[in-house]
Amino acid sequence: HKEMKKILMIVAVGLMSFPTFAQTADNSDVLRRADVMPVFQDCDDERFIDHPYRCTIMQLMAHFDDAVQLTNVVGAQTKAHLKFVVEKDGSVSNVDLVRGVIVNDPSVAQQLDAGIVTVANQLEFQSAGEQNGEAVRVQVEFSVSLNY
Repeated sequence: HKEMKKILMIVAVGLMSFPTFAQTADNSDVLRRADVMPVFQDCDDERFIDHPYRCTIMQLMAHFDDAVQLTNVVGAQTKAHLKFVVEKDGSVSNVDLVRGVIVNDPSVAQQLDAGIVTVANQLEFQSAGEQNGEAVRVQVEFSVSLNY
């Protein structure tokens, strides 16, 4: 009987803490796809005239490759996986380096990862995503390729 009370108490405490956790971890207002996806910059690549979001991803990849550079390091190529939220005003939040770069030298990896996060936090999108004609928060996720 005492054992059952203990189990019920653990379950009750667990259930009481769950709604609090759900509220703090709630990103339900962030869309993964929107009617109109965020635009990083005007696209002047004719291949993407009908696919502006693909153009945005290509622009972002080029931007990171240009912006994240190391000095005094023999270059190579690597990838990382990044996601963030484009806010209604075009700014970026919730930057998450899902998977950092894979390189042999831990200090180089650390510098590259830090560079990716810094560049991501400084991004400004030309326009936010739209759903039903209203600006919405949209999650952007892609692989960052670096030639460093």
